[in-house]
Amino acid sequence: MKKFVRKFNFPLIIGVFTFVLSMTIPSLILAATFTETYADSSLINSGASSNQDVSGGQLKIAQGGGILGDGRDRSCTTSTTMNLNTTKCGTTRAGTSADAVSFSSTANTSAGSGTIVLSSTPTGLAVGDVVLIINLQRTSTNYANVGKYEEKTISAINSTTLSFTSNLTNGYDGTTQKIMVQRIPQYTNVTVNSGGTITGTAWAGTKNGVVMFKASGTVTVNSGGSISASQLGYRVGAHPCSVRECQGGRGESYKGAPGNGTTASGGGGGGGNSGSSGDGAGGGGGYGTNGASGGSLSDGTGGAAGVAYGVANLSSLYLGSGGGKWELSGTVHYPAGGIVGITANTITVSGGIKGLKSQDNLPSSFWKLNGRQQSILSVLENPGEKITNKDVQKKFGVSQITASRDLSHLTTLGLLLAHGKGRSVYYTKV
Repeated sequence: MKKFVRKFNFPLIIGVFTFVLSMTIPSLILAATFTETYADSSLINSGASSNQDVSGGQLKIAQGGGILGDGRDRSCTTSTTMNLNTTKCGTTRAGTSADAVSFSSTANTSAGSGTIVLSSTPTGLAVGDVVLIINLQRTSTNYANVGKYEEKTISAINSTTLSFTSNLTNGYDGTTQKIMVQRIPQYTNVTVNSGGTITGTAWAGTKNGVVMFKASGTVTVNSGGSISASQLGYRVGAHPCSVRECQGGRGESYKGAPGNGTTASGGGGGGGNSGSSGDGAGGGGGYGTNGASGGSLSDGTGGAAGVAYGVANLSSLYLGSGGGKWELSGTVHYPAGGIVGITANTITVSGGIKGLKSQDNLPSSFWKLNGRQQSILSVLENPGEKITNKDVQKKFGVSQITASRDLSHLTTLGLLLAHGKGRSVYYTKV
């Protein structure tokens, strides 16, 4: 099996989008359970086999089609926005339930367990379905298990208890962590036409934020179409300043939602500090790279950048972290990017697979630069160039407040990266 990994990092309040594509050509796809009797079970090396169980002299191959899925949901084609968490796209999906229904688990499930208990009735799940089990968030003091995940095939459903064809590798303590169980659609072919978007429901503190499916055939994203995790990740700071001289809320991260302050919390950016006459921008959320430090205006102080996190081989999966909240009137705040996981035999992309829809989500005025701001970017065109607030004042003959406003705006747009703090801060082009 060849694995291709592409990661998109947005070191502002947008966070991260992670895309996983696995390609393989199976020699056999099994769409039903069958058993075969063997006189000597010791001849079966169950430890080296995939999705197999040896008991009573029988080899049992569980229902399912391996890494590509069994195509049970058939084809999925869309020319409009298709939220897999709330909508049915698969042409043979039974009932009215969405293709990727998701549930929380608040039980403490040990590693090695063959079951997990959900917090609600698993409507929309059936025996043979494949589910993603993932730890999405913990508290600020205990987060070592966040990001652990695995796929399991359901063998039985009894009330709110799911049983699996093989035991869990990881433990999932839902009493202190945010554990999600989400159905993984198993399509044959997926086609996203112009105007269409496959997406999911945004993280809201307990679950969601993940767009994941399998395709035994081809995934085609035509020009003008997209598969998007934009704004599905951790949220921006929840506590904006309502008066002068206060600190905005820190961005949410794998450590949780940590309240107000200019310091970062894991990947979550620090909140901007509002001074008596100026505002500081919130720090950008991080993931694969650090976020951007928030710009400062007059006596307002920008929030610290969220720190880099994540695992290069994707043995753990995380949502992108949110940026810090800040005071400036009219500021646009958007959550971080979520997770997209695609397993397919073939994938063709003429459109986009992305974590940020940029101008589709922001008013056009937000992206307009005045002539001076464009000139600042031109000054930084050469590699290694940097600029300070005083440089802008001197070169363009403007006040300290105007220079701060320009630099802060360019930083918020992700065009500049701030380094250092206070009077020593300088800026480079991203």
